[in-house]
Amino acid sequence: MRLLGRYLNRETETRKIHSLIERAKSEHIERTYSPRAKAPARLTAEQNRRIVELYLEGRQPVDIAVEVGTSEWTVHHRLNRSGIKKNRYSRDS
Repeated sequence: MRLLGRYLNRETETRKIHSLIERAKSEHIERTYSPRAKAPARLTAEQNRRIVELYLEGRQPVDIAVEVGTSEWTVHHRLNRSGIKKNRYSRDS
């Protein structure tokens, strides 16, 4: 019965809907977006060469990362991309 009553009171329901729409428009909040995080700078060819050179001299990846100014993960990644076989137990020696 209530459903039928709503259809019979279309004008009242329409006014309610319009009222809600107008209120929503007046309460609209503009979104603000924070700037995207800046990606780290790419390593230069010289830095990549230096990573390989230091590793072949026997330096540890963590020490190389500090010297070159990057992360240890990046050092391992660059060594892999350069085709350098890494010694799994190099920290013990």
